Amino acid sequence: MKRFIKAIAIILGLVSITACQPKAANPLKSYDYSQMKLIQFEPIEQGSPIAIIETDYGTIKIVLYPEEAPNTVENFIYLAEKGFYDNKSIFGIDKEAYFITGSTDAPSGEQQWETKTGELIENEYSVNLWPFRGAVMSFNENQGFFGDSRFFIINQVELTEAEKETLEMNVDEEGNEIVPQYLLDKFIEGKGIFGFSGQYTIFGQTYEGFDVIEKILSLEVVDPEENLKPKEDVKIKSIRISEYGKDS
Repeated sequence: MKRFIKAIAIILGLVSITACQPKAANPLKSYDYSQMKLIQFEPIEQGSPIAIIETDYGTIKIVLYPEEAPNTVENFIYLAEKGFYDNKSIFGIDKEAYFITGSTDAPSGEQQWETKTGELIENEYSVNLWPFRGAVMSFNENQGFFGDSRFFIINQVELTEAEKETLEMNVDEEGNEIVPQYLLDKFIEGKGIFGFSGQYTIFGQTYEGFDVIEKILSLEVVDPEENLKPKEDVKIKSIRISEYGKDS
């Protein structure tokens, strides 16, 4: 799979992911880390909105974060409740990193996305949400800008020693810490994929069904370098919206 050392270096350098488009500047520089709460590791509150994702390989349950990503969560709930995700294929699998779904195959082979308004959804970033294992993230080809109906659930990547050293170089030119080291330590320990930070909207977190994620990620793909479509047609059977404590 593609390594994330370049993305890590870009993020720690706090420069735009796409320098020719200033609006896509990585948000990590503007975060108020003194207010950061790693809510993905906190107990889920009773009544929190959840999504129950039924797949060909079992059930994945995720908690949604409308306070952190209101537009993305609203769109996801709308599409789930109208049945948009029913029987959608998982069209991409990176064995170490993620699987992606949430669109309709067009005759041309392109992925047809949908949103509640028909418009792309501007990315929503939160200092409280990070690409830890099981994070649910929106997707669009305009990386750093928008999302749509497509989403991916990520796993974790074992960092090389060189990548760990890169994350440990967490100081600016004046010697000040760029991001809290205790946050980076979680990625150094292998709890997610730091290279995705500040590039996509994180709007949910898996709390049950990690074994299902592993099963899906183990599937063979057409070509690991050129075509991440799984050889087996594996589907999202349905997505049902509920509340934590009622169906948890």
